[in-house]
Amino acid sequence: MKISNVLRAIAVAGALSFAMLGGAQAVTLNLGNGSEPGSLDPHKASGDWENRIIGELFEGLLAEDAHADAIPGQAESWTISDDGTVYTFKLRADAKWSDGAPVTAQNFVDAFQRLFDPKTAAEYAYLQYPIKNSSKIAAGEAAELGVKAIDDKTLEITLEASTPFFLQALTHYTAYPIRKDLIEKFGDQWTQPANFVGNGPYKLIEWVPGSYLRGQKSDTFYGAADLKIDEIKWDNTEDLTAALNRYRAGELDILTDFPADQYQFLQDNYPGQAHVAPFLGIYYYVLNQSKPPLDNVNVRKALSISVLRDVIGPDVLGTGELPAYGWVPPGTANYEGDAYAPAWSTRPTTCASPKPRS
Repeated sequence: MKISNVLRAIAVAGALSFAMLGGAQAVTLNLGNGSEPGSLDPHKASGDWENRIIGELFEGLLAEDAHADAIPGQAESWTISDDGTVYTFKLRADAKWSDGAPVTAQNFVDAFQRLFDPKTAAEYAYLQYPIKNSSKIAAGEAAELGVKAIDDKTLEITLEASTPFFLQALTHYTAYPIRKDLIEKFGDQWTQPANFVGNGPYKLIEWVPGSYLRGQKSDTFYGAADLKIDEIKWDNTEDLTAALNRYRAGELDILTDFPADQYQFLQDNYPGQAHVAPFLGIYYYVLNQSKPPLDNVNVRKALSISVLRDVIGPDVLGTGELPAYGWVPPGTANYEGDAYAPAWSTRPTTCASPKPRS
């Protein structure tokens, strides 16, 4: 089980200190974001460091609350057919792009058509495969996609079958709308600050490759008045030790990761600031099963047994990663039954050092 390490400052306290100054100074959040984003295109991105930026520049039909539950986003309401296969969304009347143009149902139709177009080669298109005929279209087959605009503010999505997690799936960046006109005009350069138009709470105003990106509160966002942070600066901080030093110096307000071997130091010297929280995902090894000896299932089982999952998390990584024996991690919504664990997972393990040769 992967653990997401978050080292965060008390942003609220900072916001309050600015408020007492009468709002004369803009509130900027300096975020140590990790790697340089490969793309800010929702259909080309693949990393969580990109997700943290894209999620502030765009908003889908649904957003997430503090508990990661789906809540109204660009859609103010929706209905679901009795058989659970047809979703009808009503878009907010005040939903706008950062250039002032209204967000329309067609923007979502364009986005889903592009997502499933084989030419786009979207890595995470499969997350939206519950949509009718989406997997066929992605495979190059001719079919009618189950997404259509009823009018400018009404979007209808038809699924292959009832899908309990579909609303949660719509919070992912693969379900964000796009501006087809700008993509056709600028091509791959549409995500550059000079060309960029989003519909999220922040708009991209600067991107210095290898250094940082900067977003500014979007005045056209329907919830702009409720935003307490005026600007976000996403710093590229691949060197975790350097990033931690910058945090300790006050240059960064939040780190999304930190050196695991510094966890106890942070606990001792920065109490309450180093947080380790579960991440809904797993680490696993992919083996080539077509060649000996890995074509033997018993060899693969033996290798699996030899991985001491319950030792690696607390004793090697030191930040509490949980042992994973199956594909579905704990906390997955609508999952029935206990997490898979083979009988051998409960056997006691001993780690013996080899005896030195004489």
